[in-house]
Amino acid sequence: MKFILYTRENPPCPHCNSAKQLLESNKMEYHSNVIGKDLDIQEFLDTFPGQKSVPLIFVVIDGQQSRIGGYTELKAFIDKINTTKGLSL
Repeated sequence: MKFILYTRENPPCPHCNSAKQLLESNKMEYHSNVIGKDLDIQEFLDTFPGQKSVPLIFVVIDGQQSRIGGYTELKAFIDKINTTKGLSL
């Protein structure tokens, strides 16, 4: 499982930083695409029409990419993973 984040640094994005910290604290692999560095704003808007905020987060499992959403949805996703880890036999 790997996560792909679309973030920004200028101006600073507290939710982007929180998402990265959450993934790091849970020892989860991620790649961050920084708008303004790795891609320009127009490329981001063309790729994700209607997306108005960052972070935008995807999860890749077995080569399949699925949209999670933003920080709040990421937190819920990770909480669910952590809850079900103890339930598997």
